[in-house]
Amino acid sequence: SSRSRTKEEESPLLKLVSLQNADGSWPHGPALNAILDLSEAEISDKAPVHVTPDIWATVLAILWLHLNAAEQKDEWELLEGKAVHWLKVNAGAQLAECVKAGNAVLGSSVSLRFGGFEFMELS
Repeated sequence: SSRSRTKEEESPLLKLVSLQNADGSWPHGPALNAILDLSEAEISDKAPVHVTPDIWATVLAILWLHLNAAEQKDEWELLEGKAVHWLKVNAGAQLAECVKAGNAVLGSSVSLRFGGFEFMELS
C-alpha cells in the first residue's frame, strides 16, 4: 500500500542512505545530526582533534548503521564498503581514534574488527 511506502521513505535508514555523497562520504550538517539524534554541539565537541567534519560525519554514520540497522545490513553493506574505502584514503591513521570517539558519542561499542574496518588494527 502507498501508506506503508510513505512510512518506509521516512525511515532514518533511508534518510541516511540518501544523504551519502557519491564518493562514499557523508556530509556533516543538520540532516545527519537529526538522524543521529545528536545536537551540533554534541557532535562537534566530541570530534577528535584535526579530523575534518566529513570524516567524522562518515564514521558516525557507519557506526549508526551498525547500531541501529544491523538487521538490514544487506541493504547498506555496499554503501559501507564505499564509505570505508573513502575513509581509508582520507582518514588513514586517524580512523581508530575516530571510531573510539564515535562509539563514545553514540554509546555503542562497535569493534575495530567490523566490516571493512579490520585494516584499522594495522597502525
